[in-house]
Amino acid sequence: MHCLGECRCAHCGVEAKAPAPAVATTTPFGPRIHALAIYLKGFQALSYERLRGLFRDAFGLGVSEGALMNMFIRSHPRFEIEAEKAKAIVRAAQVVASDETGVRIEGTNSYHWVFHCKDAVVHQPDYSRAARVVDEMMAGHKPTVWISDRYSAQQKHGERHQTCLAHLARDTAFALEHGSDAGVRESRYAWHRLPGCLSRVRVSVTSRAPFENLRKMSMMVCSSCRRSQFMRDAVRSKDASNRRGHG
Repeated sequence: MHCLGECRCAHCGVEAKAPAPAVATTTPFGPRIHALAIYLKGFQALSYERLRGLFRDAFGLGVSEGALMNMFIRSHPRFEIEAEKAKAIVRAAQVVASDETGVRIEGTNSYHWVFHCKDAVVHQPDYSRAARVVDEMMAGHKPTVWISDRYSAQQKHGERHQTCLAHLARDTAFALEHGSDAGVRESRYAWHRLPGCLSRVRVSVTSRAPFENLRKMSMMVCSSCRRSQFMRDAVRSKDASNRRGHG
């Protein structure tokens, strides 16, 4: 804490104020506090209120929301360098997977977009869910395979389109759990044959390289849809129940 003296001349009325030291004109928080705040906000998803509480309770450090925001703003230039490197990798990839989900940004309904390839992942917040976000991100590059759900804004961005297997697994799991008609029974066997179908897809194209990580990427890109194991467990559970019923 720095205390600055100020006084007024009793004869001429001129005010004099001590200048602030150079250290007081910059942030009082060092690089380790900056790094911790960025980690807790970006990777542990703490709100500003909880982040302030953690600094207060764990370190006895009073940090305002404005100070936290300034920390993040000061970090932008360094992150932009790495973000541009990741974008360049995605824009050169032959297989790209993408998904988007709703988030709140500055009190408005917005979207968190993810673009994923073998060697890079780009997270892109935007106020829009339109195809314009994809066009700006890809900057004219059209990969061999585009992996996404069936949302219209995610279509026609690659030479070929692969529907996200994680979304298909989620929808199939729901059907297996809540349905009982012939179509549901057929979907059980279709899903078991899916890995073989993917192998045939890889063989049927001229270059197999773009499809090597197709299935892995499909399961990784949608964090809310990792239910393939649940679907297989549901199939086994229902088959076991049917066998017991027939027995």
